Amino acid sequence: MIAMSVIGEFGYIYWNVPRSIYYRPGEEIQATLYIGNSTGSRRRYMIRTRLISGNRILNEDYIKVNDSVFFDLDPYEYTEVSGVLTAEASNTVILAELIDYETGRVTGSVYTSLTPPLALQTPQPGVTPAPSTDIMSSVTVMIVLMMLVGFTGNISGGYSA
Repeated sequence: MIAMSVIGEFGYIYWNVPRSIYYRPGEEIQATLYIGNSTGSRRRYMIRTRLISGNRILNEDYIKVNDSVFFDLDPYEYTEVSGVLTAEASNTVILAELIDYETGRVTGSVYTSLTPPLALQTPQPGVTPAPSTDIMSSVTVMIVLMMLVGFTGNISGGYSA
C-alpha cells in the first residue's frame, strides 16, 4: 500500500506505510519515501519528521539523505529514501513533511496513525467495549460444520449421489 500526498507547488512526497497501523512503542517501521520535484527548475529540499499526540509535538527530527539534511533534485526528478522509523509512544501520529528550502514552505506531507494493539489498549471508565465479530473464524466454523454434516450424511446413507 502506498499512501499518497497532495502534489505541492514545489514537489511531492509519498511512502509505502499505511495510514494507520497497530504499533507497540519501540517497534521498527520499515519505510520507503518517494520524493519528487514537480517543477521545471532545480530545487533543494529537506524532510522533517514529527511525532504528534493530539496537538502536541512530542519529537521533531530531519531525515538525512546522502549524509545531509538538505538534498537537491533536478527538474521533474524523483528519489527514494529507505529506512526505519521508531516511536516511543502509540496513540500518536508520525508525520513526514517535504520542505522546500528556498521558500521554507511544506510542499507535501504523509502521515501514519500509530494505534496500540487491542491487547495494550486500556478501557476507559464507564465505556463498555462493543463486541466484535471475526468474519474469518465464523466462516471457518461454518465450513467445518458443513463438512461434518456432509460426512455424517454420507456415512448414514442419507445422501445419494
